[in-house]
Amino acid sequence: MSGIFWEQYQNRRIADAEISASRAATDAANLAERLHSLEKRIDGLLLLNRAMWAVLEEKTGLTEADLQDHIEVQMEIMLSTQQAVVRSCPQCGRTMKLKQERCLYCGAQRTYDSLFDRF
Repeated sequence: MSGIFWEQYQNRRIADAEISASRAATDAANLAERLHSLEKRIDGLLLLNRAMWAVLEEKTGLTEADLQDHIEVQMEIMLSTQQAVVRSCPQCGRTMKLKQERCLYCGAQRTYDSLFDRF
């Protein structure tokens, strides 16, 4: 009789392991999609930055040394202010995470303050 219970116990453990493996596979697939999305965003930002630098360099005569100085200043500002990761909904005023495209409360579309926000 105890052999039957042991077999049921083992079968249950196997089923639990299969469920865990299935969830892990789903999580891995979701992370792969998220990674791909982030890579596309980075590529877009890189393209934007290269285009802007080309325009600035051409129009103002700035050098890469000037750019590096400005980058260092911006990094200091970001670190000192720890910029917010939330914003207010343009329609209802409730808090939205920066990554949200729509407000969870009223459904309003996210607005962009600058071209950088789109990426």
